[in-house]
Amino acid sequence: MIRQLFDPESLQLLVYSVVLSLVILSAYIIYKIGQMKGEAKISRMIRSSINQTWEQQKEIIRERYKDEAAAKMFEKAGSPKWLTEVTFKFTRDCFIIFQLIYFHGKWLLLGGSYPIQAVLGILLLGLVLSTRKGFPLEALLAYFEKIRNSKKNRELYILYSLLLNEYTISGNKPTNIYTLLRKFRSHFKFLRPALDLCTMHWRHSTSYALESFVREVGTSQAKDLAGILADVDKIAPDDAYTLLTNRYDHFNSLRLEDFRRRAKDRGIIGYFVTFVPALSILFNFGYVYYLEYKDLINLLNMTSL
Repeated sequence: MIRQLFDPESLQLLVYSVVLSLVILSAYIIYKIGQMKGEAKISRMIRSSINQTWEQQKEIIRERYKDEAAAKMFEKAGSPKWLTEVTFKFTRDCFIIFQLIYFHGKWLLLGGSYPIQAVLGILLLGLVLSTRKGFPLEALLAYFEKIRNSKKNRELYILYSLLLNEYTISGNKPTNIYTLLRKFRSHFKFLRPALDLCTMHWRHSTSYALESFVREVGTSQAKDLAGILADVDKIAPDDAYTLLTNRYDHFNSLRLEDFRRRAKDRGIIGYFVTFVPALSILFNFGYVYYLEYKDLINLLNMTSL
């Protein structure tokens, strides 16, 4: 009956309109309940009940999607604070469920063949976006982590150069590492949280402050720099300048090695960016040939009948 009253395009628009109307109506009802100006006691009870239910549902969602391994992957990749493993997995599942409902509803209302390609594509997307180890999302987050660590190492090299310049200018004057770290923290983006944590614990325990710095940055170069800072803080300015100068070549070679690694990664990405479109063109030719061959076979079967 529905298929006779509406054409496919109108019916599809009707389904979207009904869904959108229900969403808007629900949001309006919730808003009006929250803005209720009747009895104050009833209004407070309703708002309290809604807030309590909302908090309970959020806690259920957190417990359902909580994953410490995935949380570490997102944190190391430098994701924003709002993009946690819980929000990502919840949004992914909502999108997949909505798409499955849409395609199955369209199939039930409009008829036709079962949307096997769309369903398989949605399920494949779910596998690609899985946060389990061994799936593509892990490799993608690991790549972002690698880029973030490279930026941290670049700022470590800049921090080392600033310290060396400061000791070069100061000469024999006493120089305090704590003061220099506080002075240079505003110049950095990725090292600033680690420097703030380090300076916060510096006056209580220098060793613990440097350990916190290494743990927050999380790279081998941070460990090397922390060892140098521990030694520089204990010796005279002349000896500190000599130590920083002797280790400059080491940091410079690490910086050059990191640059070569990033250049190699960009070359690989450029290769795939060039190769994938060419492969898709070849696949398109093959698919068109297959369709023509299929039509020819069907035509021969019809003529033979």
